[in-house]
Amino acid sequence: KIGLLSAGLFYKDITDPIFESTSSKVIGGTAVTVNTSLNGDAASLWGAEFTFNTQFDMLPGMLSNFGINTNITLMDSKMKIPGRDGDVKIPRQADLLYNATLFYDDGAFNTRLAYNYKGAYIMEHGDSAQFDEYYGENKTLDLSMGYNINKNFSVFAEINNLTDEAMLYYQGVEERPLQYEVYGRRGQIGAKYTF
Repeated sequence: KIGLLSAGLFYKDITDPIFESTSSKVIGGTAVTVNTSLNGDAASLWGAEFTFNTQFDMLPGMLSNFGINTNITLMDSKMKIPGRDGDVKIPRQADLLYNATLFYDDGAFNTRLAYNYKGAYIMEHGDSAQFDEYYGENKTLDLSMGYNINKNFSVFAEINNLTDEAMLYYQGVEERPLQYEVYGRRGQIGAKYTF
């Protein structure tokens, strides 16, 4: 029931970062794509994180059992790699991550509706920007519920990906997809007994 507001800054300086490189070559008259792990020259990553969590215990009655959990991370990165002019992004580092959860918890029954977001990020560097490979932005909405029948026995249910978000992997721009996957909604129900 105690609220939390926090902010933080971070910075990393990376020597000889490893990255995946994709390039096109002609071998024996045949065009092939070559994937290999290489070392970059230098890299740095910096960002800021903000968190706000609170339960609305100042509200009357049942409303005091509601609350929110939120956080956001803003990042920027740069890396120098052989064969490319200027800076590129560090692989697997999205510029924006955030999530927000609305919850209800009265001690016996609890439920959470959580929205999660991860921005697009580079996975592999190509010969040029048009051959860089990315995972597209990802947004999910998840719901979970639980009920404590007594101090030892509880039941729960959860449903993930309520909005049926797809996963996109593309080269250079989203209009050049390499992979498109749809997972649908998934969930589980169960019971837990604690001795």
